[in-house]
Amino acid sequence: MPQALTWPDAPAEARAAMPAQLRPAPALRSLVMGPGQALVAASRRTGLGFVVVSVVPETFQWALQGRTPVYASFWTRLLTAATPPPRPRPPGARARRGPAPPSRLPFIWPRLFPKPSPP
Repeated sequence: MPQALTWPDAPAEARAAMPAQLRPAPALRSLVMGPGQALVAASRRTGLGFVVVSVVPETFQWALQGRTPVYASFWTRLLTAATPPPRPRPPGARARRGPAPPSRLPFIWPRLFPKPSPP
């Protein structure tokens, strides 16, 4: 049975089956919570990067059911948590030339899979 999921800026219709939950630990950063503050997605610093884990199954269903805002918000939350922070430039290093890299990755799902037209 689908249960409510919460994260900052989560759409109200964010619901999914919860077959498991993560065990809270001091090194984990909570990303998505389920009912009763159950931890269902979290990140952890590992080496120079981050590892993100989620027990939310079949999120593709949100996109297939036209709930694109839930799908986009959920995956933006997880992928942003996996992105390492910008590395500081050493003192005296020259600024990069050319256009600045994008501040966030573009969301391409709607362009790859447009909604089918009604019969």
